[in-house]
Order: sequence, then structure tokens, then C-alpha cells
Amino acid sequence: MRWRLSLMLTVTALAVAACGGSGGGGSASILLYNGQHLELTQAEVAAFKHATGISVSLRTNDGVVLAE
Repeated sequence: MRWRLSLMLTVTALAVAACGGSGGGGSASILLYNGQHLELTQAEVAAFKHATGISVSLRTNDGVVLAE
């Protein structure tokens, strides 16, 4: 399960990097919706931010609530 989150964050980082030249002049950031395992997700997000410098906003709730 952990590798899926890592893969998702990596793919997202690549997508953000590919869009780097389009739009606003601020630093790169992404929004991650999380429906489970908050502590693990927070650890992964911290590692991702440290490795890439990309800021991550985290929205956490029950998966059904997030889907709505």
C-alpha cells in the first residue's frame, strides 16, 4: 500500500514539473485528497516535500465524503 502512495506522489510531482512553465509565478504545490492512513500519508508527504521542494496541501476525510 505504501508503494502506491509513493508512486502517486512521484507521478504527481512529474506532472507538476511538466507544467512548470505555464501560469503563475509562485512555487509549485499540489493538493492531495486522503481517505485513510493519515499518519502514513503525512510521513510520505513530508518525505516528498523534502525530496522535491514541492508544497503539498492535504485534505483528509472519509473516502465517501471526499468522493462527493
